[in-house]
Amino acid sequence: MPEIAEVERAASILRNHCKGKVLRRIQVFEDEIVFGSTKPSQIASCLEGKVMSNFHRYGKYFWMEMEGEKTNLLMHLGMTGFIHIRGQEPAYYRTKRNEVEEWPPKWTKFILEVGEGEDLVEIAFRDPRRLSRVKLIRGAEVRDVEPLSKLGFDPIINPIELDGYIPKVIKRGCPVKALLLDQTFNAGVGNWVADEVLFQAKIHPERKCNTLTEKEVEEMYKKTLEVCKTAIECQADHLKFPSYWLFSKRWGKGKAKPKKKPKKGSKRKKEEMESEEEEIEEAQEEAAESDLPPNQILLQDGSIGDIEWVTVGGRT
Repeated sequence: MPEIAEVERAASILRNHCKGKVLRRIQVFEDEIVFGSTKPSQIASCLEGKVMSNFHRYGKYFWMEMEGEKTNLLMHLGMTGFIHIRGQEPAYYRTKRNEVEEWPPKWTKFILEVGEGEDLVEIAFRDPRRLSRVKLIRGAEVRDVEPLSKLGFDPIINPIELDGYIPKVIKRGCPVKALLLDQTFNAGVGNWVADEVLFQAKIHPERKCNTLTEKEVEEMYKKTLEVCKTAIECQADHLKFPSYWLFSKRWGKGKAKPKKKPKKGSKRKKEEMESEEEEIEEAQEEAAESDLPPNQILLQDGSIGDIEWVTVGGRT
């Protein structure tokens, strides 16, 4: 799932190409799952012809702020959402093979058009699995509206002080990974970031929070800030992440082959199956190119460590 760094990259792409410019047109492709009760015509009438004053992120959410009024388009990338500028490589969750250029591209939910003629820029919001969410918010500050009003601290935007962090952790009786995944505790941390933080902090993901020492909690705190900061500085490009990060080994973990195709009448769309099969095939290719087997990793100190994947709260 796209997490803090991937969402920051999406917001940055939009900020760099659209901030301070007029939204000439927004083409919305109707999808009741992604847009809920918001109608495409409603989005277009509220946003077209207006200046996009800025783009913000908090946790795994990002939004487009319109100039002069409290009108915002709130977005969440779900499991597989991403931003794609026409003529450029799509900003996938992870690097993929080059795909055939087509426009509008498959899985598109809406397209922003900025500028005209040679200066025209077209930006697509795409999502193969339809777990992303897009919502129009009017007449209120985005941070004051649910779900953002319920989120915890953001490790980059408003990190909590260590003195306040330690008691919040050690009073809990849940597995430490479950706490890191709790968006009301720290917003933006998801499965891969939580794994990376605990791996770097040398804390087992199944450890109960109230069994951790203050020293261990302090190390987890430092690694949370460090991993998030580094991932954002790398613009969420996993090929630029440190080689000793666990992320280099996580793709394809426990996946030997694609799931069987759905039976006739299944609600699961063909495009969703194709997306999942592509991810598995690419993970297998990357694993084959590694000098070490999938269950081993070269650590920061130069030694080789063994990897054992565990499932905590349904997340591996």
